[in-house]
Formats: sequence, structure tokens, C-alpha cells
Amino acid sequence: MTEQVQPLALVTGGAVRVGRSISLALAEAGYDLVVAYRSSNEEALSLQTEVRGAGGACEIVQADLATSDGVDVLADAV
Repeated sequence: MTEQVQPLALVTGGAVRVGRSISLALAEAGYDLVVAYRSSNEEALSLQTEVRGAGGACEIVQADLATSDGVDVLADAV
């Protein structure tokens, strides 16, 4: 028997503008989300609430990907 694996999408910059639209489209298509953001905390929380409210899974991660520490934070979250 083959085990079903839920598809997972990592979206960087996914809390605002185009990234938010991409995140919402992926969630609607059935993907679980990990959304990375640098400074848009309120927007990230809003996105997470919206996705979860529609029955999706969404984790948000604050990380500055211009730094090695930020990359490590995101890698640990995924």
C-alpha cells in the first residue's frame, strides 16, 4: 500500500503582494505551506489565519535570508 504524502510548499516573501497571492493559490491547490517573511509579521499572521480558516496548514517563519543565521532558522523550520 502506498502512503499518501501531503505536498508541501516553501514560499519566501510569501506574506505580502505577489508572494501572498502565490501562497493562497498553493493552499487552495492543497499544499501545506511554510511561509518565510522578514518583517511583515502582521501580514504573515493574517495569511496564516486565512489559510487555516479555510482548512489548510500554514506555518510562518520570521527569517532574514540575507544572513546565514536566517537561512539556518528557515532550514530548521522545514
